Amino acid sequence: MELASKPRVALYSHDAAGLGHVRRNLLIASTLAASGHDVLLVSGSPEATSMVRPPGIDLVTLPALRKDVDGEYASRHLSIGLDNLLQMRRNLVTAALTSFAPDVLIVDRHARGFRGELEPALDRLNGTRIVLGLRDVLDAPDRVRAEWHGQRIGQALDRWYDEVWHYGDAGIYHPLNAAKIIPPVPVRSTGYLVGDRPPAAIDGTDDHGDRPFVLCMVGGGSDGHRLADAVLDAPLPADLRLLLVTGPQMAPIDRRHLAARASARDETTVVTYLPDPERLLRDARGAIVMGGYNTICELLASRTPALVVPRDRPRLEQTVRAEALRTTPGFTVLAPEDAHGDRIGAWLEVAVRGERPSRHEVDRAGLRRLAERTAVLTASCTRDTAGRDPADGDPTVNGPRPHATRLDQGATRAAV
Repeated sequence: MELASKPRVALYSHDAAGLGHVRRNLLIASTLAASGHDVLLVSGSPEATSMVRPPGIDLVTLPALRKDVDGEYASRHLSIGLDNLLQMRRNLVTAALTSFAPDVLIVDRHARGFRGELEPALDRLNGTRIVLGLRDVLDAPDRVRAEWHGQRIGQALDRWYDEVWHYGDAGIYHPLNAAKIIPPVPVRSTGYLVGDRPPAAIDGTDDHGDRPFVLCMVGGGSDGHRLADAVLDAPLPADLRLLLVTGPQMAPIDRRHLAARASARDETTVVTYLPDPERLLRDARGAIVMGGYNTICELLASRTPALVVPRDRPRLEQTVRAEALRTTPGFTVLAPEDAHGDRIGAWLEVAVRGERPSRHEVDRAGLRRLAERTAVLTASCTRDTAGRDPADGDPTVNGPRPHATRLDQGATRAAV
């Protein structure tokens, strides 16, 4: 018996470092699956296979990349060159997306994919509505401009895309407006993607006991050991525990060092990963975090005072985000070079005894708006509903994608 076909949405994310991209895309996928879509996530993060996915979502993982502190890329696990790895990834992306034939494709951050790996698939997806999804902040404006022109993003949008979604509050910060970029397709600010993130099955615990606690999270952990070390130097207010989350990508030698230090403190627990960070952030008396997008969204869903110590290399994304949100109630920003134990301890002593801040003035309706807009785009899709690769037998598959009529051609090119 043939199953009734649901609208199809694919998400692509190249995922070189950290867990932010895959966690955000799993949140989007979960939202869309709950609204009646079949969702295929194409991800370069092997950690995605360990994360719980609600029904209606499937996953294709690509051979993994790693990015060093200077922003250089290489294979994370295989002893092959970057060119060979890229060819493998390009073939897998093209096969997955053309076979799935989505109504809507949402591309995370990189319009052409990592070093153009998405381009062959974009050429073949005739009739699919294609969207570029951007975080609230990308980098410093001058770097955004240089990347936009260097990677020919405007040309990619004009050739393949229907619109751009900005996952933030344009009244707080808009990366394209800040960089004075006017894309050739409509741009929509959704609001922050605040909502219940799916739990994860990666090693960790959410048992924080009955005692009040403060929480320290350093993202994926690849560059978080200095902040975690500084937090262990900080004196804790009386009767509070510390839950320190290293992240699964922290180097084993750094994780062992932190665990050894924590073992001498009865009030400190060190874990690799949290299955439910949003709930624990809500329950914590205070949080010390880096400035990644997902962590900020989870804080916006809470009333927990937060000390934000943003990463400042290789990108300034977290620094720009922290500065943009500096006036948000309950947010305190501390530069990495100033994040010493005494400064952190002084902040904790005041923060955990103060009022719990409300953050309702920030636009947090991004998930609802994203689901509503996806429904509009799927209804307008003109893909081959039989699931056939539209490029089969077409000798011009490497030419421009025969794009369906774009929606909202009269819409403003600024944030809406």
